[in-house]
Amino acid sequence: MTMEQLSRILADEDATQSALDVLTDREVEVLSLLSQGASSRRICEEMQLSPEDLGAYKERMQRKLGLKNELQLFQFAGKQRMAA
Repeated sequence: MTMEQLSRILADEDATQSALDVLTDREVEVLSLLSQGASSRRICEEMQLSPEDLGAYKERMQRKLGLKNELQLFQFAGKQRMAA
């Protein structure tokens, strides 16, 4: 998925909500903390996760959302904060 495609998806609220619907509650919680700019350490502490578990959550979210890398995940999270 290119950044242009991602931008188009994020511009459409229905598509964004559909994308969020594929995430588990815990994944949405991680995404919410990412959108707030929380560090990995803070996320691990608040959610009682190991760094390895947090990495696994990020990888699963990327796969489910069709994102290529962690940067796109952070951008997606940032868009969610702006939409909230």
